[in-house]
Amino acid sequence: MSGNKDEGVVLGNIKAHALPPGRGYFIDRRGGTRLVQTAHLETAERQADG
Repeated sequence: MSGNKDEGVVLGNIKAHALPPGRGYFIDRRGGTRLVQTAHLETAERQADG
């Protein structure tokens, strides 16, 4: 979700830049731009494989 700021505007007025892992911008027409955090949860099957 991070990018090189030299690429310019990605969408709307948001330019790419370094963000912590799992962070990014969610952009939609109604709500505008919001900073969000995502998470990854391993499935029970993957945990059992260890």
